[in-house]
Amino acid sequence: MNPKSPQSAWVIFDLDGTIIHSEKIAMEAISDSVKELAPVQLQKLDPNFFNELVGRPFGHRFDEIIQKHQIKLSIKQFSEYVDHIYKKKLETNLPTIPGVETAIKELSKFFPLGLVSGSTHDQVLWALNKLNLTRYFKVIYGKEDYEKGKPAPDGFLKAIKTLNAIPTRTVIFEDSEAGIKSAKGAGAYVVAVKFGNDYGLNQSEAHQLIEDFNGLTGQKILNWLN
Repeated sequence: MNPKSPQSAWVIFDLDGTIIHSEKIAMEAISDSVKELAPVQLQKLDPNFFNELVGRPFGHRFDEIIQKHQIKLSIKQFSEYVDHIYKKKLETNLPTIPGVETAIKELSKFFPLGLVSGSTHDQVLWALNKLNLTRYFKVIYGKEDYEKGKPAPDGFLKAIKTLNAIPTRTVIFEDSEAGIKSAKGAGAYVVAVKFGNDYGLNQSEAHQLIEDFNGLTGQKILNWLN
């Protein structure tokens, strides 16, 4: 692929809320963990707190949750507890954003694909393997694979470098405000996916908005970039 060709492009996906429709399930896992571990009078999480967690690295502000709700576990132990409940929920129901599996398979025929997530590398591979999508990605990064989490651009910058991509010829699919800011900070063309935006976060900073992945083609990727 000639990097100077108008036909060249690279595509990077987020995972939660972009490939899998999981943001609400992740918040349920955190909420259920607090209910099971906290004293009776402290078992309810503030619903507004969820807006602070969406799109951020897994474990973001867990220290505050543990302290506020008097949970007698370390951050590592609490994270493992939440992760167990989260995976258990997804074992029976791993919903995807409409059209995304077909889109990934089709786009991989024309463009190198990458994935950058705020979930752990193990969580990312677990989900992709369940969906049989792992083989379509040249680069897969979880939260421990780069220095600063979203909204910092570190993860996307690392993926762009590893793919030998050109930032301005890279399309990044995101759903969260933090993810959009991160992708824009990496210099990419950012497409926000509305379907997975369960908490009504601001997506207006993206270059493009789509409802879901139905009808997405390689030509549409090139049209956005050209």
